[in-house]
Amino acid sequence: PADQETARLIDELAKTYSSLAKYDLAELTFNKALEMREGFPHDESNELIASYANLGASYSVQKDYQMAEMMYKRELECTEEYFGGDSENVITPLMHLAGCFIISGRFAEAEPCYKRILETRYKTQGEGHADLIGSMLHLAELYRIQKNFTETEIYYESACELAEQVHGESSLKVAEILDKRALLAKLEDQGQLAEELQARATKIRSEAEKPKESEEPKESNPVLISP
Repeated sequence: PADQETARLIDELAKTYSSLAKYDLAELTFNKALEMREGFPHDESNELIASYANLGASYSVQKDYQMAEMMYKRELECTEEYFGGDSENVITPLMHLAGCFIISGRFAEAEPCYKRILETRYKTQGEGHADLIGSMLHLAELYRIQKNFTETEIYYESACELAEQVHGESSLKVAEILDKRALLAKLEDQGQLAEELQARATKIRSEAEKPKESEEPKESNPVLISP
């Protein structure tokens, strides 16, 4: 329909303004697209959700975190309404909301967002999915910032165990997490543990950098020369 196409064009114009750092114009234009989409039927819900996300990002860039939070909450509410609260679709708005809380220094409010993301991934993707690693690390970093090192270590260990299962014990992802655990051990004055973790991470990287053994050269077919 023409109205939906018009809203898309307005949305693209707003994104252009935003890319040019013309944030006031971007905000006005994103709001215009939102006004149009709020009157659209249920099957256009994805575009309405996108409008709330775009406005949230626009306010966040301008450091208007109160308005950004409001838009991200509406994004989450619409997602829950259209797709259900246990849907994998809630992960994106929850990430937006958590990011808004973190950038404005409200770490305690980001915690339930990250926990819900982790729970949602468990329910929708299964216990062995690689995406769980990132969610565990988000929580670990959040607790580290708040100096809750006990919880930090719990999530680092869980992320490391899952990374070993998913990527292998000698993967670079495991080395990355071991580095984080080593830094945490240093913060907690656990020098020996830090050295052990760092040594393992270094060994993994050294093994990864070794050139692979060259394969046996294949025999080439004889060239036939015509008489």
